[in-house]
Amino acid sequence: MNSRQIDGGLSQAFRRDRLVDGGLADGVAAFSGRMNEPQTTLTSREDRGALRMRLIRGTAGTFALKVISVCVAFVSSVVLARIMGAEGLGIYSYAIAWVTLLEIPARLGLPQVVVREMAALESRSAWKEIRGLLLRSSQAALVGSVSVIILAATVSWIFKDKFDSTMLMAFWIALPSVPLAVFLEVWGAALRALKHVVVSQAPSTLGRPLLFLALVVVGWWATGESFGPLWVVGFYVMATGVSLLALGSLLRRRMAREVQFAAPTFATNAWARGAGSFIVLGGLNMINQQTDILMLGALSGAEAVGVYRVADRGAELVLFALLVVNIVLGPTIARLHAVDDQARLQRVITASARAVIAISLPVALTMIFLGSTVLSVFGEQFTRGTSALAILATAQLFNAATGSVVLLLNMTGHERITAQVVALTAALNILLNALFIPRWDIDGAAIATGISLVMLNTTLMVRVHRKLGIHPTALGRLSFGRRAT
Repeated sequence: MNSRQIDGGLSQAFRRDRLVDGGLADGVAAFSGRMNEPQTTLTSREDRGALRMRLIRGTAGTFALKVISVCVAFVSSVVLARIMGAEGLGIYSYAIAWVTLLEIPARLGLPQVVVREMAALESRSAWKEIRGLLLRSSQAALVGSVSVIILAATVSWIFKDKFDSTMLMAFWIALPSVPLAVFLEVWGAALRALKHVVVSQAPSTLGRPLLFLALVVVGWWATGESFGPLWVVGFYVMATGVSLLALGSLLRRRMAREVQFAAPTFATNAWARGAGSFIVLGGLNMINQQTDILMLGALSGAEAVGVYRVADRGAELVLFALLVVNIVLGPTIARLHAVDDQARLQRVITASARAVIAISLPVALTMIFLGSTVLSVFGEQFTRGTSALAILATAQLFNAATGSVVLLLNMTGHERITAQVVALTAALNILLNALFIPRWDIDGAAIATGISLVMLNTTLMVRVHRKLGIHPTALGRLSFGRRAT
């Protein structure tokens, strides 16, 4: 499927749900009028058409980037599995899981705040506030990430005798990636909020995995038998750093001149209040995502982590359509909610959910029924993850089917609800992993994660309907059997 086909298919889907009937443009115009900003009003047919095409091109471009990224990630996983085996892959995955977890407190909830606040500020041309938000978020990202890696390095050094030496060394090598990854998220969020959706993702989604794969191949060829997981972790840090340099250059070039030359205005207290819930939410989300990997490493060892990681990456393919849609939808949901355009928000969500399920279903069926064949590509030792892959793919299909529930709550100011639900399911996930891993090894981790995902998305789907009156699934208003109030 090429980008033109994606563009056409999404255009038809949005047209059927009357996303492009001018309502979104009228809503933004009404909001602009209330803010006494008549110069930003979207009234012409050309403006409405541009808005429609921006949504379609953003989705199509993001989809294309994600497809390429998934393909590169798949090739990288195969290469790493073939070169290092399950144990080496497990050491690398364990280190990356830990630094990924550390990125959450280091981010301080900044990417979500930047998308939500900057999208609203951009809709009323508040250039001074946008400039202030960019500066303050960058300062906070630097302080937060440096503090986290100093604390993590200190604690791990104090307790170094309790860890496997190779795993510990891999973790230390990976630590510098924390601030680099945090800035990738924050600056990428700023570009997305300023309507540069595809550009914002290119360095991290495409540039980093391609460079990482190239470094791994060249490093393996150059070092021969001495090549191992420590080299791979180092290449991961290098690829992240180069991607950040590219993104910083893009941000400077794509930022509006009004923002570049505006005297910054700060609303630090308001932004900090918004970030608080996102910090908690991000941490709980990452606990949910990394609990299985971290507990497998502690209870079953590096080889089990390597096998499970491959199965988990296969299951993640089921969800990539939802991830693509969410990247594009975030600013749109914030704007539509700001102008109280409930009807058109429902149309956007329904059309997007239908596109997601249409893509996710065949991928999930492939992973469920042909999982052994897929895993055999990585090597015969990875086929023991076939059952885990089927379980995880089923859970991720349910995740995709419930729609953009987390995004809807977060972009409409209900992130505390998300945090509460995620906290409960994170506790459930830890408990189930502790019970199931000793009994069923990697299948136990998959069952625990699957149950937690189903509980999380079911609860959030109900809360979205009750709080927003929005039906997030592909069935739209039919999903709850009555019209939203």
